[in-house]
Amino acid sequence: MNKAQRILIAGDPHGDFDAVHKAAPADAVIFLGDQMPKGTLTEELGPVLAAKSWFLLGNHDSDAPGFIVGHMGEMWRRNLNGRVVNFDGLRIAGLGGVFRGRVWNPGQGSTPEMLKFRTREDMREHTPKRQHFLEGVPLKHWTSIFPEDFEALVAQGPADVLVCHEAPECHKHGFAAIGDLARALGVKTIVHGHHHVSSIGTIDGGITVYGVGRGGLLRGGVFSGQRPGARGVPGTPVTDA
Repeated sequence: MNKAQRILIAGDPHGDFDAVHKAAPADAVIFLGDQMPKGTLTEELGPVLAAKSWFLLGNHDSDAPGFIVGHMGEMWRRNLNGRVVNFDGLRIAGLGGVFRGRVWNPGQGSTPEMLKFRTREDMREHTPKRQHFLEGVPLKHWTSIFPEDFEALVAQGPADVLVCHEAPECHKHGFAAIGDLARALGVKTIVHGHHHVSSIGTIDGGITVYGVGRGGLLRGGVFSGQRPGARGVPGTPVTDA
């Protein structure tokens, strides 16, 4: 079994973790965002699974204060955002959250140099205290992508795999900025969630892109319970079996 086959990547659970609990054992589990735990993420997963799980935040994880709080405690150390982590020789970079216009929306032509808020601290300092959540940025922006996240990843590169909530340019709702980050990191694989339909595509740089559908699973390039899609075709959907 190769390194990638020992890692299970889970698409947006939206509060339903049954698929992960029923999956064959893995050395590590990575959640791509929108966990939306009903209690704490540790309670949802159980102590054994939680101890080997990592996560990114998705846009819906800031829909309610409890979703963010549910990721706190010991699990917060397993937040992959802005980090490159070595999984037994496989270097995985993590980018959580989504692009939002008030911070940075590459689809609208903004660049990091043009932005008012490059970092979360910049936003916090220029936001009334009554809007702060847990003494940080406003609740919604706990799941926003900031330029500092890109900067942190590039500083820690290179990497083998980029896991993210947003999609790169091969998806009709994706962003070329994600592809640019992947190329800067030297990765050959991107795995994203967010769009709820499993897909396989490619982007410039010889990078294979896997989109993992809502509640779906990916292990070693194979979708659990789903028929394989055509490789090398941008945005090719993978139909649920």
